[in-house]
Amino acid sequence: MNENSAREQLLAAISRKPRLHFGHLPTPLDDAPRLSDRLGVRVLLKRDDETGFALGGNKVRKLEFLIADVKASRADVVVTTGGSQSNHARIAAAACRRAGLDCYLVLDRGVHPVQQGNLLLDELFGAHVRWLDTDDPADALRGMDDRAARRMSFLVAVACRREQLDMLLLSLS
Repeated sequence: MNENSAREQLLAAISRKPRLHFGHLPTPLDDAPRLSDRLGVRVLLKRDDETGFALGGNKVRKLEFLIADVKASRADVVVTTGGSQSNHARIAAAACRRAGLDCYLVLDRGVHPVQQGNLLLDELFGAHVRWLDTDDPADALRGMDDRAARRMSFLVAVACRREQLDMLLLSLS
């Protein structure tokens, strides 16, 4: 299989997946001429800060697919975890708001629990924030609000090991 054929197959497979469009994609590639000169190779920087959605970032693409899955599953609430200033949580809250879904963020209190930055945006996007004093994703998801557990929920696990996710799913069933 040649490189063009593999690329076409990959693009075809991606296009078959349900997807909502939140960002202004594709984002540009910018040359980094001084770094390129120093390294002796051309260096390009992917500008995901220019997605134009909830202050951008590389999480936008992932959530375009995840939120489409949520809608297809007929869930009405998304529950996810992160730190108090999580970029993932900010984009998830914005994506849920855009898609008409409730969003529960179960956040590790961490060292920045002040209502500023991403946490302020989470709340402005309408997310329901629950605090935990742990950074264990399994504890975070177990700690979600009972109201979300009784509803048609869609869990978006962040950086947790498979056994933690399995344990969590058992505790919610």
